[in-house]
Amino acid sequence: MKTNLIKIFMFFLISGVAILSCKKQVTTPSNSTTTGGTTISTTSGSTTNGSTTTGSTTTGSATTGSATSGSTTSGSTTTGSTTSGSTTGSTGVSACDSINTKFPTVTIGSQTWMERNLNVCKYRNGDDIPQVQDQNAWKALTTGAWCYAEDFAGNGPIYGKLYNTYAIYDPRGLAPLGFHVPTNDEWITLTDFLGGESVAGGKMKLAGTQYWESPNTNASNSSNFTALPAGFRSAYGTYGGNLHRYAKWGSSTEIGNGANYGWQLYSGDGKSSQSAFNFNAGVSIRCLAN
Repeated sequence: MKTNLIKIFMFFLISGVAILSCKKQVTTPSNSTTTGGTTISTTSGSTTNGSTTTGSTTTGSATTGSATSGSTTSGSTTTGSTTSGSTTGSTGVSACDSINTKFPTVTIGSQTWMERNLNVCKYRNGDDIPQVQDQNAWKALTTGAWCYAEDFAGNGPIYGKLYNTYAIYDPRGLAPLGFHVPTNDEWITLTDFLGGESVAGGKMKLAGTQYWESPNTNASNSSNFTALPAGFRSAYGTYGGNLHRYAKWGSSTEIGNGANYGWQLYSGDGKSSQSAFNFNAGVSIRCLAN
C-alpha cells in the first residue's frame, strides 16, 4: 500500500513539472527594433498569443535619388522636397509666375527693379504667351513667344524665361501690373548710378561661380540687382551654349529695321554694355516698377 502511494505521488510531481515547462514556452517580446538602410521600424508592446500581433509603428524614412534631394517622409506626410531639373529650383520660384505673384524688388537710386528675371507665361490680360521650342518655328515668329534657357525647363525657376521682342511690344502687356519693361534710357540711368558702363556690371552680377562661369570678373552684387546669366536665343532659334556666360535683357526702345536696344553683362569683365537685338532673339526681361 505504501509503495502504491509513493508511485501516485511521483506521478503527480512529474506531471506538474511538465505543465510548468510548457507554460514557459509562451513569451512576450517587447521593444523589438529592426534597422535596415534608411528605414527604422520600431515595434513596441507586440504580444504573440496564439496568432495575434499588435502595436507596430514605422517612422523616419528618408528618400533621395538622382533628381530628388532633401525629401523626408514621416508617417504619410512628405515635407521639404526639392526637385532639381524639373519645375522647382533652389529659389523656390514656380514654373510660371502668375499675374497675382508678389514680386520681390530692389531699390537702386531712384529706381525700383524686380529682383529677378521675368518668369510669366501669360500676358497681363490673362492671355497665354506661347512657348515655342522648335528652331524653325522660332525664327519665323512675328508674334510674342517665350522659351526656357537652352530649352531646359529646370532653368526657368532660376533664370526666368527668354522672350522675343514681339512679346515686349504686345499691347496685352508683358510686364505684370505695376511694372513695365524698361526703356533704353532707364537702363542708362541704372548704369550711370552704378558708376558707368565700365564698372556697373560687376556691381550687378551675383558673385561666385555657382551660376556664372569662371572668372566672373569683378562680381560683387553690391547693388543687390542679383544678375544671373540666362544666356540668349539667337534670331535663328539656336542657343549657342551661352548659359552661365551672358546676361542679356531687352528694353522697350526700338532702334529700327527689326532691331531693339538691350543691355548685357559678361562673365569675363565687369562692364554693363548697351547692345542691340533682333526682334526674333530671345532675351531675359527685368521689369521696372512704374
